[in-house]
Amino acid sequence: MVDLSAGGLAFETRTAIGLRAGDTLDRVEVSFAGRLVYAGPATISSVREEGGRTVVGLAIAERWLPLASAVNLDDCARLEEELDEEMKRLARVAELPPVLKAAVAETRYFLEGLRRKLEDVDARLSRLPQRSTERLAHAALRATVGPVAERLGTFARRLADIAAHRSSIEQDVFRRYVQIEVGPLLREAPLMRRVLEKPLGHALDFETVALAGRGPVGPTLFARALEQFVCSVGPARSLARRTEDLAAILANEATRFGGRTVRVLAVGAGAGAELAAFLRRSGIVRAEVTLVDGDAGALLAAQETLADLREQMWIEIDARLVQLPPMELLAESSPHQLLGEHDLVYLPTLLDLTSDRAAARLLNLFATCLGEAGGLIGATLVRDDETRFLFELVAEWFLVYRDAGAIGRLGAQLPSGFEHQLHVGEEGLNRYLVVRKR
Repeated sequence: MVDLSAGGLAFETRTAIGLRAGDTLDRVEVSFAGRLVYAGPATISSVREEGGRTVVGLAIAERWLPLASAVNLDDCARLEEELDEEMKRLARVAELPPVLKAAVAETRYFLEGLRRKLEDVDARLSRLPQRSTERLAHAALRATVGPVAERLGTFARRLADIAAHRSSIEQDVFRRYVQIEVGPLLREAPLMRRVLEKPLGHALDFETVALAGRGPVGPTLFARALEQFVCSVGPARSLARRTEDLAAILANEATRFGGRTVRVLAVGAGAGAELAAFLRRSGIVRAEVTLVDGDAGALLAAQETLADLREQMWIEIDARLVQLPPMELLAESSPHQLLGEHDLVYLPTLLDLTSDRAAARLLNLFATCLGEAGGLIGATLVRDDETRFLFELVAEWFLVYRDAGAIGRLGAQLPSGFEHQLHVGEEGLNRYLVVRKR
């Protein structure tokens, strides 16, 4: 059935042999959700071809179908089906590994107790002067940092042990269970909530990257205690370190251009924190900067960052802002003409979100934007602890982690005329592919 009204209906069929407009059918039965809602004669009002199929329109002889009843039956059937699926899902809890259920229950007990206690502390602090409130809030965070790290670190390790060798279907079942049982508690951490909701459509928008570097922020002591842990492990820890790493690599590359105006292309750089750090430490007095990002808010934040830098450092900066999702550049016929020629191109987060195939295409694309002796830097994550599954199961933060071999293979796919090196950042939290045009 493709259409329904009180006076008739239309249905689709592969063949309509013998059916002609104006013919009368002695008996037509219309059912919804397995229940008969009409039985009686009907007149063929139309027969037409649509996309290789035949659509037949029927007019009900009495000019009446119990439409409200039919829709109600359909809605009821859909609701029953939805609830049946949910009951089946809930019944599968018996099939979950006992070690997973035990780990989740222990973590939920700890988090609920911690939240109750810190809510009580919040209430007491709200009655104190601002200076006392901040001093005691910091004391509360110092007192909880160890136990929170121990408990959530243990939980993360258990999740890794349980989920690492499981199929994607099993991991999906685990994820739904973990999200229901402890997700609401853990997502009181602002970073966890941000990466789950993905308000800008992807996992590493500029505000997410900024949160990773801010440390224990949040509206409550409980949120701040969780955020303190979240920002100290896994990808958040790596992202927080990346700003200084990139600034150092970019500054080192800039020394090859002999003090002249440096042309920089920043792709998906958000608010441009690493760009600002690089310009501060490099001693460059004039730069031409092109920033590409799909989010207008990120570009506005970067514009403000560069404006502050002009005032503070007396650097002459010509900035060009291009609002375009970086992945859409792959569809451009001549992206190098759109972006121009540059001395330095850097990708602070793009490789963390793309498959090897897409990453190789992007690297080849941006390599065409390099001028003579230009350099291209792409940052990638190193998995330095066991928190991957904590972030994936609780917040659906799916990122791409590459070892040295995988990064080397990306570099090997560059066209002739380029050489590449692998750099490891401070503390070993990030790897950087550094490409130079010969």
